[in-house]
Amino acid sequence: DDTLVGWKEDFNMCFRQTVPSQLLALEYVRELYAEYMAPMRICGHSKGGNLAVFSAARSSPMIQQSILEVYNNDGPGFTEYMMGDPGYLAMVPKIRTFVPQSSIIGMLMEHEEPCTIVRSSQVTILQHDTFTWEVMGKELIPVEELTRDSQFVNATLKNWLREMDLEE
Repeated sequence: DDTLVGWKEDFNMCFRQTVPSQLLALEYVRELYAEYMAPMRICGHSKGGNLAVFSAARSSPMIQQSILEVYNNDGPGFTEYMMGDPGYLAMVPKIRTFVPQSSIIGMLMEHEEPCTIVRSSQVTILQHDTFTWEVMGKELIPVEELTRDSQFVNATLKNWLREMDLEE
């Protein structure tokens, strides 16, 4: 959300292992599974993409088996702790991550899963809006690589975060 508390939680995602919205997303997936006990797809955009991946990765093996796919649409990754997490690694083959060619949000932090880079009709941060992602028929139009600006911003942000200690 766009509140001060929401933004604080977004920034906390850069150094905390979990934030309240991730735990709420996990509980939501557990409740859905308990009620329907059916195959499911979990998806989200931006922070919601992170929540989708987190909730799938932290679900029980029984729930994980029922998950067909997890869609992360330009959502940030995780701090280093999640990269070796057995639940996360079990879900990696089911995670479908999509980012626009000038992605900033979706490239934040760490991702183990591969991502598909898609063409956008907008520039820079305006590409975060999924309505700008280009489609041909039923498919997103892929591009080979991120723009140089995106690569520069992402490398700069990752280096900046790596250089800070937890207190900073």
